[in-house]
Amino acid sequence: MNCFLLGCPPKENQTTLRLSSYIYLSASIISLTVLCPFGASAQTDQPLKPPSRVSSNQLCISCHLKVTPGVIREYMAGTKWRRLRQSCESCHGSDHDKIIKSGGMVPDEVCARCHTPVYREHTEGGHTYRPDAFIQDINWERNIRSPHYSQFSPDVRRISCDPCHSIAGATLEKYRDVEQGRFTDTSILINRSGCGKCHTAHGFSVDEARRPEACMTCHTGEEDSSAESYSASHHGNIYAAEGGKWDWSLPLKQARYGAPTCAFCHMRIVDEKGVVVTHNMSRKIIWGMGLDTPSSMDRSQQGKRKEMLRICNECHSPRFSREYLESADKVRIIAAQLVKEARGILEGLYKDKILEIRKRSLSPGLSGTPHSFTASEKFGVYWPMGLFYDTSRIERTYFDLAVFYAPTGFKGAFHASPAHSWWKGLLPAYERLNDIKTEAQSLRAFVKMRRYALIGIGLGGAALILLFLVPRRGRRKPSIEI
Repeated sequence: MNCFLLGCPPKENQTTLRLSSYIYLSASIISLTVLCPFGASAQTDQPLKPPSRVSSNQLCISCHLKVTPGVIREYMAGTKWRRLRQSCESCHGSDHDKIIKSGGMVPDEVCARCHTPVYREHTEGGHTYRPDAFIQDINWERNIRSPHYSQFSPDVRRISCDPCHSIAGATLEKYRDVEQGRFTDTSILINRSGCGKCHTAHGFSVDEARRPEACMTCHTGEEDSSAESYSASHHGNIYAAEGGKWDWSLPLKQARYGAPTCAFCHMRIVDEKGVVVTHNMSRKIIWGMGLDTPSSMDRSQQGKRKEMLRICNECHSPRFSREYLESADKVRIIAAQLVKEARGILEGLYKDKILEIRKRSLSPGLSGTPHSFTASEKFGVYWPMGLFYDTSRIERTYFDLAVFYAPTGFKGAFHASPAHSWWKGLLPAYERLNDIKTEAQSLRAFVKMRRYALIGIGLGGAALILLFLVPRRGRRKPSIEI
């Protein structure tokens, strides 16, 4: 960013700049009633009558101090104004009618005008889910194209699915009508921003994004226990005890924390040229989200491992770092073996037609939909996510094993949480595998008993038919006495 062109002052004048910001804000408040006859008070229900076009940044601030005062406080305290004097118009444009139609949404491409290298890295990383051998769609497309998606209420999708998956691709032009200022996909989510998931509007604080809490909104819960694993680890304990004293204003490549954070491990790159920072969060990630079932680590991933080891070696010895990650790799393989063994059991049940895939009215992704699959599908866009409801008990147990417990086991290992690796991961994964084996045996026994019962019924019925149809020899007719 060219600071001279944007008119931001040198660093030695930062104190003066903060003072001028407060003076500017005070002046805006004083001029509120003069400049903003349009805004409705935040405490009243008076209708909003905004202008069609915005003529100055001061007019935006003056009106929105009444309409959305919290937004103005964030904006005035944030980097975009305090350091760069960046106007509202530079991101939102000056056509207020379009701003209202779009709900104030700013596409990620607008951020890319100034942050081009960062945006490029973001679109190449795991948050975008750039297509590869296993993941075939970018993040937002995986969300709205999932066969489960249309089954839920639009409000459930808006609150539960869209906030995290909109981190990449949700604001692309192909999903919106530029002239009408509205989105054309199946989501009702209006306020979308991939960049804003970590750098929340309108402060856009890098300090905030460097803290682990910025990641914990999405990377938490049964499916992705990364936040819980980190918080339970020694690293998380040190952060909880001392993180309030660390200088979060320092650029990440200059950071000297008492323990690693999410950003420190996943964004910091150490190479021969020194330390650089990337927004490609998966640049050093080998195993991904964990729905695939590898039998060994691909040797082509050694470059990623070397980059991660350089981070570990900033605190630990090279031997300790290497041996720990190798052990975590083995936990990952064990978790995958449990899933594959369970999947093999279900494959046998499908093959022998003991477990049938029927067209169910509430089972998206199963038979009869554009994306049919079973638990035995090895590589698919949605496998095995469609087995979480309206399925047989054994299929639902497989879902818990493959989606919840096996990933928790290896993510606990890589985030240094013994409890998550074993008690909340591998142990319940072993238990679910045992449940699947027991259930499969019961199903096979039931089918065998039913077969024998049918044979018995058939033989019994045939015997009765023979008894009444075959003539009986040697029997005398009864005599009639008078």
